[in-house]
Amino acid sequence: MANEITFLDFTASWCAPCQQMKPLIKQFKKEHPDVIVREINVETTSGGDEADQFRVQAIPTMIMLVDGKSVWRKTGAVGAKALANGLAKAREAVAALPPSEG
Repeated sequence: MANEITFLDFTASWCAPCQQMKPLIKQFKKEHPDVIVREINVETTSGGDEADQFRVQAIPTMIMLVDGKSVWRKTGAVGAKALANGLAKAREAVAALPPSEG
């Protein structure tokens, strides 16, 4: 889908800051149903592969993608304001895209 915003949340069960972020991520997902939110567990093979693909070296790492391209990235526990800023940056990137043909 064109102009799609995806939020990647790289996490692990043993990561205390990741666990602290869970309620915030859940609330973000609820408030922004137009954003695809993916929790990626780096403890799994596929999660580890995706972490490699996005060069994730520490967790939690959160990445906002627009049409598959990274437009915002934060590592470490963040607050709601940082997530809002990331979403604003993603929405700006969408607005800057040429209109999709259809």
